[in-house]
Amino acid sequence: MDESTFDQLAREEMADLETAFDDVDPDEVETATADGVLKLVLRDGVTVVINTQRPARQLWMAAVASAWHFDYDASDKRWRTKDGDELRGTLRAVVKERLGLDLEL
Repeated sequence: MDESTFDQLAREEMADLETAFDDVDPDEVETATADGVLKLVLRDGVTVVINTQRPARQLWMAAVASAWHFDYDASDKRWRTKDGDELRGTLRAVVKERLGLDLEL
């Protein structure tokens, strides 16, 4: 994937993820974005960081004591780890486990 395509796909995904939290009470999840980084601070103090990694053409997510590297899968237009875990599903699971919120991402 060329850099321009990656930038567009990553920007769209990050914007969609940020928008998904628009209706969530900021006391539950506080969001902030800057320079290709989406930071979510959960009510319980856990911070989730999702950022673009241009050289690797990946989106990275870190939460609690775990980290994931997601590549774009053009066949289903989703960001997935090598093991098949999907970015939105992984983020949804972290938020549900930590806060009990079942978000549609």
